[in-house]
Amino acid sequence: MVAKKKSATSKAASEQDKLVAALRQFIRAKGQSYLFDPNVTSIGIGYRQRGGETVEELTLQFTVDVKTSEPEELEALGTAELPAAIEVAGVEVPTDVIERSYTTQFRVVAEAEGPMRKRRLDPIVPGASVGHVEVSAGTIGCIVFDKNDATPYVLSNWHVLHGPDGALGEAIVQPGPHDDNRITLNRLGTLKRSHLGIAGDCAVATIEDRQFSREIFEIGVVPEELGEPELGDKVIKSGRTTEVTHGIVRRIDTLAKIDYGEGVGEQIIGCFEIGIDPVNPPADDEVSRGGDSGSVWMFKAANGRPGKVLAGLHFGGESGNNPDEHALACLPRSGLRETRDQPAASVGRRSRAHQGIRPRLPGETDRRPAAQRSHQGRRSPAGRLRSHPLHALLTGIERVSVLRELGGLEHRRRIAQETQP
Repeated sequence: MVAKKKSATSKAASEQDKLVAALRQFIRAKGQSYLFDPNVTSIGIGYRQRGGETVEELTLQFTVDVKTSEPEELEALGTAELPAAIEVAGVEVPTDVIERSYTTQFRVVAEAEGPMRKRRLDPIVPGASVGHVEVSAGTIGCIVFDKNDATPYVLSNWHVLHGPDGALGEAIVQPGPHDDNRITLNRLGTLKRSHLGIAGDCAVATIEDRQFSREIFEIGVVPEELGEPELGDKVIKSGRTTEVTHGIVRRIDTLAKIDYGEGVGEQIIGCFEIGIDPVNPPADDEVSRGGDSGSVWMFKAANGRPGKVLAGLHFGGESGNNPDEHALACLPRSGLRETRDQPAASVGRRSRAHQGIRPRLPGETDRRPAAQRSHQGRRSPAGRLRSHPLHALLTGIERVSVLRELGGLEHRRRIAQETQP
């Protein structure tokens, strides 16, 4: 039998996949060094932006506070002009420089009242207001489960559940204090674990004396698997402020420099960037705003409907009046040391909040058809599927993985750990 020759299209796709892999390794190895430049705010992989349009030319994409090539202005900024191309794995990769800076999104701005998301809820739902008692308000991203004992927690951001003045064990309220300042009445639980650094901006809190629903408000899906975003993937989120918005992944493997304010300062966060989906634009042209921090971005399936694969945890967006509307999300899989073969979202044991639901237990035979069980090596409809049970998500903010990511550096504001064995 004569072997079929690969088409030019498939060969080109294969070459681009190899280049993307090389660029990812380059950013992981050398990306942070570019962020030492005070004018550079991020580095990532993206298609070239030209005149407000996207051109299908793969680039190493930099964002800067001020874009200029004038020597006097560069000197005043304490920066140097970025090269037109950088050699990566023997290939001259063009660069693309965009004027853009970032901020976290927990500073709440005035907007029309959205009563459901901002009320005290029982059961609580992902997409609703939440926060540390000293933070204004953010969003419950989803419900996750401890990988060892299946204890349920709410997942959100470090700057929503912890913040510069917080500590493990302190009270978390739902809704956040900005939406209802009756702290005692609205107590949801306590801060359990948190992390701020290269692996992300994330935290979990306990759920006490309230029931919960795992279904994301107004999206109607339960996150069951973790995915890896690719350029062009379509995603959707449900946040406290802008509610349901749609986006397209436009930069991946990005390192962003974010100023978390006094006492914390600038932090480098591994993330990806999301722009507005032109097919489903937001009514006010805002894909995210203050108060949306902590919400989860879910991949859309090929039919355009929300899927059950989680893409990332929203934590920031453009700063000031930047007209280039976009959002930033960190990868929930960060810190996981290896993939798991079983994609089902079993939670280990039955939780009191799951009354009437019988989840499959670890070690119990999965009797679903093989086609539904085997995801290994397959690509999800959007994003690259990582077959982690969702309860394993918490390993992303546990001691061993985070210390490995940070090279052993410990700091109270960057990594909070349990003091009890």
